[in-house]
Amino acid sequence: MVSWVRRRGRDEMPELLTVGAVTYAADSRVSVGKRYPGNWRLLIREVKPDDEGVYECQISTHPPRVSRTYLHVNTPQVWVVDEAGAPLLEKYYEAESTLALVCRARHVESPTVLVWLHEGRALNSDTSRGGISVKTEQVAGGADSLLRLARVNSSDAGNYTCAVRGARSHTVSVHVLNESLAELHAGTNTIQSASQMTVMISLTVITMISYKSLALPPVILITALALKMATEAQLKDNLIVLLPT
Repeated sequence: MVSWVRRRGRDEMPELLTVGAVTYAADSRVSVGKRYPGNWRLLIREVKPDDEGVYECQISTHPPRVSRTYLHVNTPQVWVVDEAGAPLLEKYYEAESTLALVCRARHVESPTVLVWLHEGRALNSDTSRGGISVKTEQVAGGADSLLRLARVNSSDAGNYTCAVRGARSHTVSVHVLNESLAELHAGTNTIQSASQMTVMISLTVITMISYKSLALPPVILITALALKMATEAQLKDNLIVLLPT
């Protein structure tokens, strides 16, 4: 007699699936097929990730014989990726530049039908927007697709989705900037410099108060404060100290 058993974990009881031609599994997707002579095949329709695990074929001989098989389920994967191949969630483009997004689909049906969406609407060369290019290449186990939009503007911002039938889609948020990325970066540095100057002034005031509490003469106070700021490179090479006469 031949039986099929599934083991989910060391601490769990084994699940009896079939004995001979009779199926005991509660899951209707599971069945057994017999082929002469003595070939008993366990069949699982519409395999899901939860089906992954160890399956045993047990033969009731003396001593019993057991053959174990590990079932690995490749889950469909769809990702919009960056230049390094890592999943992408957000992307920034300058106005009038070219948008370029890459989608990779793996462990999906072949040939793979891949669709790009912008805010839920399909993107293709027939849309009134124009300047849209989609190139999809079939590869082993899936497909790679490149979406390009020429001369993007504010109306092209939003969510872009790569979708494949039978797999969870992936969405990336695209931002279109009116100013260049270099100008935006320069503006960020200006804000940081202003913050650092505010901190420096605050520290200077605190330092003056600290020195005043020592009741030092003004000449010594100014000299000490100037030397302190020069040491910390706050005034760089343009330090001029005027001492009262």
